[in-house]
Amino acid sequence: MTGNILVIEDDVELAGLYAFVLRLEGHTVHLAHNG
Repeated sequence: MTGNILVIEDDVELAGLYAFVLRLEGHTVHLAHNG
């Protein structure tokens, strides 16, 4: 049970970091995706 909670917390933290990076370099990521 505790392991599952830790995994969820890690996923949320990773998702937040990913969203932050996308927000910082949104246009760069968009161009890279199209390329």
